[in-house]
Amino acid sequence: MPKGMNGILSVALVGAVLALLPWSQAEAAKGIKLGVLECTSLPGTRVQIFLRTSVRVKCTFTASRLQGGGQSGKSEDYVGEFGLLGVDLSKKSAQKMNFAVFGLSGDIKIGSHALRGDYNGVQATVGIGVGGGPNHLLGGWKDSFSLAPSLETHKGIGVTVGGTRLHLAPAN
Repeated sequence: MPKGMNGILSVALVGAVLALLPWSQAEAAKGIKLGVLECTSLPGTRVQIFLRTSVRVKCTFTASRLQGGGQSGKSEDYVGEFGLLGVDLSKKSAQKMNFAVFGLSGDIKIGSHALRGDYNGVQATVGIGVGGGPNHLLGGWKDSFSLAPSLETHKGIGVTVGGTRLHLAPAN
């Protein structure tokens, strides 16, 4: 990588991280923590075309606190697609994202797949060999869920900065 490019990428990454922090803290303060969503990329499904990247994912939501259900520790599975619109100068062989899930209401039940839907947000990652970076998404049913910043981890090399989307559907 050219010498000056390292500085530009560092500034872009720091700016993206700083832009995420106030937003994520404000969103988390407005909601109830419902649990954790863990997503893993499916091998061989990553597609990079110019400024658009997508990868199929499988995800598991594990409840930590649900009102009226006593369902802490129970889980439900999802499948979906994670995508990026922006600069993706990376080659990733595996990708994992862990999100804290916040909702406007804690009145959801495991098995209802309440997290299904579309989420949008921002991402910035960097790495050589093993890397990572923050990712924050908002959406779901009536935009009532916040997938608080995860530290995405991946195996590969490169830098990624841009707008992200995640589509979740119940796993069969």
